[in-house]
Amino acid sequence: MRIFHRHLYHSQPTQRYCASGCRDFFAKHGLNWSDFLRNGIEADKFIETNDSMALRAVEHAQQELSGGK
Repeated sequence: MRIFHRHLYHSQPTQRYCASGCRDFFAKHGLNWSDFLRNGIEADKFIETNDSMALRAVEHAQQELSGGK
């Protein structure tokens, strides 16, 4: 399963993530922000970070795949 920018953006309806903070997160974890914006990233890479923002994005993507269930 791939995680895309929309999963980050919509994973927290009450809190929006800024691009600057996301870029910092990607740099901290050795991930390529530009490639992510173009192609997404495998969910496993996000899960490996054990970061709450990343884990919420994975959860959101899973819900999207299951039709919101």
